[in-house]
Amino acid sequence: MSVIACMMKLYMRLQRLFLLFSNWGKLASTLVKLQQFQGAVDAARKANSAKTWKEVCFACVDAEEFRLAQICGLNIIVQVDDLQ
Repeated sequence: MSVIACMMKLYMRLQRLFLLFSNWGKLASTLVKLQQFQGAVDAARKANSAKTWKEVCFACVDAEEFRLAQICGLNIIVQVDDLQ
């Protein structure tokens, strides 16, 4: 089994674990690693954390998922105190 396949299995197990414990920020990060960007945006919405929104936003831009990146960006802008 290749290293990439092992990592994917690990991320899928983490996905289930974070979902079970409602750890939405970690779930969003895990879904980004699995390239499940729509799910990551949904988890970021539940986490409602600027850090999570930024991570998912940058990952969506890197993957050229611009519609999802726009959704993330709008949620970052709403939290004006966190803008740099």
